[in-house]
Amino acid sequence: MPDILTMQRALARKALLQPNHRFDDLYGLVRDVYWLRTSLEAILANDGANTPGVDGMTREHLKSERPRALLVERVARELREGRYRPSAVRRVYIPKRTASSVRLVSRRSAIGWFRNASGWS
Repeated sequence: MPDILTMQRALARKALLQPNHRFDDLYGLVRDVYWLRTSLEAILANDGANTPGVDGMTREHLKSERPRALLVERVARELREGRYRPSAVRRVYIPKRTASSVRLVSRRSAIGWFRNASGWS
């Protein structure tokens, strides 16, 4: 499997140069186990992975290889069988340093982050 970033750049370049081109198998890339594993590793390397999602899952839950493999297989199966359903998002307003403003933060479930990172949100 070619490097994911290289593939994404090639697809983006083709989309710009050939706006009428029909991409037939993007779904096949998104549900590819290699892409899903790579997405999960990128999420777990992120500092925000210490913050639990709305499902309470953190990086600690996926510390060993077995839970990671099970999660990848579960998501791959859901995508393959067309059973994907977006997970809930909790919206939280966080006060900024200035007392008069707030920032909206949307917290997804861990699986929601994973699906989004793999390109399927």
